[in-house]
Amino acid sequence: MPILFETQRLLIKVPILNDIENWYSLHSDPEVMEFMGGTRTKSTVQEWLEDDISHYTKHDFCMGSVFEKSDNEFIGRAGLVYLEHDDTQPDIEIGYVLHKNHWNKGYATELVLAAIAWGFTHLNVNKLVAVTRSENKRSQNVLEKYGMRYERQIQFHNENFMLYQIYKP
Repeated sequence: MPILFETQRLLIKVPILNDIENWYSLHSDPEVMEFMGGTRTKSTVQEWLEDDISHYTKHDFCMGSVFEKSDNEFIGRAGLVYLEHDDTQPDIEIGYVLHKNHWNKGYATELVLAAIAWGFTHLNVNKLVAVTRSENKRSQNVLEKYGMRYERQIQFHNENFMLYQIYKP
């Protein structure tokens, strides 16, 4: 799998169809999906995987599969995509989802920092965005730690979310 980007401890790889079991284990965990609308069926996760593969084919960036460098263990998903996979609008979203046994290790902040740096270096944009639910204080703290600021409420997947953004320095 080609590497999208990396951090000191993590590799973010272009997703492949064989990632389905990893992605499904992530998105079928109620705790992981608490702020993402609940668990998903395997067919929905398969659609997401295929959408991200297509997004990469078209744009050379996407939500990738995240692995620890030390042992190649799958720990989640992270990357950048056009907001709601809609390339008719300009916003590019930073996203991440981690297995709960990898929470509180600093991986989320590591991924957000790397995604911001990669996005501003490799994409012709002056702004990046992220979305989170108002109840998800941990995610808000991660985004704010690296300079992302709350902008406004938006409808995202037909639900209310907070839109954060950061401008290129």
